[in-house]
Order: sequence, then structure tokens, then C-alpha cells
Amino acid sequence: AREVLSDLLKRRSQVEESYGARWLYLTARKMGEDGVAAVKPYMPVGSRPAWPYPVLQSLTGNLSYDEAVRAATDAGKPDPAKLCELYYFSGMKELLAGDARSAKAYFKQSVGTGIVEYMEYGFARHQLLLLDK
Repeated sequence: AREVLSDLLKRRSQVEESYGARWLYLTARKMGEDGVAAVKPYMPVGSRPAWPYPVLQSLTGNLSYDEAVRAATDAGKPDPAKLCELYYFSGMKELLAGDARSAKAYFKQSVGTGIVEYMEYGFARHQLLLLDK
């Protein structure tokens, strides 16, 4: 998975979107590697990277979780789709850090957004099932 993601991110258009870098971060962490180092070469260089860059920034510690939540707004209102992603990735970060209780709370928030068409919603539901075993 890491090789595929790295190859994808070598295309700079993918870098500016940050989607692949989020998954690369998680993949590196799951392999016991430094997630921040893994994504460092693939950070956006544009002056105003779009969503989901705040999620990546939160994963790497370059943006606080609260700041990422504020970035997950549209016209000043919380955007459930953005929050679904942020909650899932925050949950995975906590799970990989060994904090299953905190991870579970994030996964519940992701599912609570009701954005069933997002893969993060389904992944969050799956993680909740695994954590309840």
C-alpha cells in the first residue's frame, strides 16, 4: 500500500489535494514508522491548499485538532462531510497511539455525522465493531 500511495503522490496534483498523504501517514504509522517523515515530501506547496489539508496538518501536529474542526466549516457552519473525515482520521491517529477509548469516541462522532456515502463513515463503523469485540 505504501508503494502505491508513494507512486500516486509523485504526481504533484495529488499532493495538493492531500488525500493520498493522509492514507500514507496512517500506513506508515501502522508499519511502526514515522508518519510525519513519510508524508513530508508530499506536503502541498500551493498558497491555499484545500480540504482535506487541515486533516493532514492535524495528523502531523502542524494544526491543532480544534483548528482542524474550525476548518471543517462551510460558510461558518459545521460541514458534516468534512467532520466525518476529520473524526475518522483523528480516531485512527489515537488508535495507532494506543488510546482505544479516545479512538472509539472519534469513530462514534464520524458515524454520527450520517455521511454514509463516505468511506470514512464505513471504516469508522468497522473500527467500532472491532473495538467492541
